[in-house]
Amino acid sequence: MRRTLTFLVGRQAKIARLVGAVGLFAGILLLMFRTPVVWAPYVVLAASLYLLFGMVPVTVAWSMRSQAAAAKEDMQLTLDEEGITLAAPRAESRLSWAGIDRMEETAEVWYAMFGKLQAVPIPKDLMTEAERTTFADFVSRWQAERQSGRSERGNIDRTGESS
Repeated sequence: MRRTLTFLVGRQAKIARLVGAVGLFAGILLLMFRTPVVWAPYVVLAASLYLLFGMVPVTVAWSMRSQAAAAKEDMQLTLDEEGITLAAPRAESRLSWAGIDRMEETAEVWYAMFGKLQAVPIPKDLMTEAERTTFADFVSRWQAERQSGRSERGNIDRTGESS
C-alpha cells in the first residue's frame, strides 16, 4: 500500500516540488541580499525544503494512518477476463477492465489507474516470468484496443480477437 500511495502522491506533487525549487532559489537570494526581516529567508528556505523533500513522505504517512482497517489487511488479487478482484477477509472489490482508464508500468508494478488518484497495484514479483510476459502482452493489446476505440466494453478477448 505504501508503494502505491508513494506513486500516486509523487505524481501529484510535481507542482509543489516546482514551487519548492523556486522558493529555495528565492530564499538563497533573500539570504544573499540581507532582507530587512531577518527571519524571512529562513522561513522561505524551510518551507521550500519541505515542499521539495518532506511533503511526499509526510502525506504518505498520513494516508497510511487514515486507511480503513480492511484496506490494511492482506488481500488476494485475481485477474481474469472480466477484470480485477481484490479480496480480503472483511471486504471484496471488483473492477472491470472497462472501468480502468489506463495502465502504467514501473519496474516493480503495473498500476491499473482509474482516475488521477486511484490505482490498483499489480505486483510483478508475485508472478512467474511467463505470467509477467502473458500479462504484458494482454496490457499491450488492451491499450492498443483502448486507443483505437474498437472496444465498446474496454475489454480484450485473450484469443487475440476483439470482443
